[in-house]
Amino acid sequence: MGWEPFHVIMEFEVGRRIGWEFDPGALKEHLDSVCDELEAREDTIEFRVGCDLITERVELEMVVLGKSPQDALERARKDLGAAIRQAGAKHEGLLEWTDEAKVRPHANAWSGLRTPQWTRRRVELKV
Repeated sequence: MGWEPFHVIMEFEVGRRIGWEFDPGALKEHLDSVCDELEAREDTIEFRVGCDLITERVELEMVVLGKSPQDALERARKDLGAAIRQAGAKHEGLLEWTDEAKVRPHANAWSGLRTPQWTRRRVELKV
């Protein structure tokens, strides 16, 4: 089986200890940083991000190349995880728990109370 494009949809709550309301442009700035990092990933060929600033919910639709649906889903998770960490944030529930425990955000991107935390709510492969 060759490489095929697969459509992956993920939903997260993106919060931090000091709420976004104290720095209204910070969430958009953070999402822009994640998108910049995601654009550099080879396996992700297209993506769209939607955000509800009140609920801090972020929905991400990605088109990812993979050899199978499961391979594409794994690549989407790894690509997004790397982009989130490069943008200085943490994620929870995105990777397998053994892998999740080993990864850390890029150093010095945000102070501790301002470090964004991406908490997975939904991940699905759209057929």
